[in-house]
Amino acid sequence: MDFTISQLSNILKSNNLYIYKSIKLHGFSNFNHYLNTCRVENVKKLLYENDIRKVTLMYIYTESGFSNQSTFNRVFKQIEGVTPSMFITMMKEERNKNDNL
Repeated sequence: MDFTISQLSNILKSNNLYIYKSIKLHGFSNFNHYLNTCRVENVKKLLYENDIRKVTLMYIYTESGFSNQSTFNRVFKQIEGVTPSMFITMMKEERNKNDNL
């Protein structure tokens, strides 16, 4: 799913340059970095909200705007520092630890 800064500009009724400067001001290197960070945050939200045994990871990453698994895995690791499967394992361990408290 390709989403461009021009489409965002149209939605916000703003111009590309203003949005670009705002993205840079908030610490993102470019629009794609900002967009991918938003997508990864949505993946994490969906992982926490859903039982991973009942939904597929493919459903979660496509719902978040990633078009294929290799891109998703690469971007997720770049942003989070761990692979999606490692993140899910850590999330499950955290849930188990909290359930045992």
